[in-house]
Amino acid sequence: MLLNFASNAVKYNSEKGLLTFSCERIKGNKLRVGVSDTGKGVSESLFDQLFEPFNRLDQVNGQIEGTGIGLSICKQLVELMDGKIGVFRKPDKGLTFWVELTEV
Repeated sequence: MLLNFASNAVKYNSEKGLLTFSCERIKGNKLRVGVSDTGKGVSESLFDQLFEPFNRLDQVNGQIEGTGIGLSICKQLVELMDGKIGVFRKPDKGLTFWVELTEV
């Protein structure tokens, strides 16, 4: 999952943009791991579509390679592990994709 998040962050980041990894403990035994970039991001209204198989949003005919399957597979894997997956947008600072899993 982190490799997919990082790969997307590199592909969709701005020129000379930053890639940041984070990890924090939340709610007792839950860990949240995230990958952030400083690209232009996407509108919050499209967030649900990010996790649909083969949905590349506005990049279907773009120059960036990809199939649009990575985030969908990540979502399935996280849900199989009883975790959560999500994304949030920092205004003018890109996207952060995260997973929340229970520490064992």
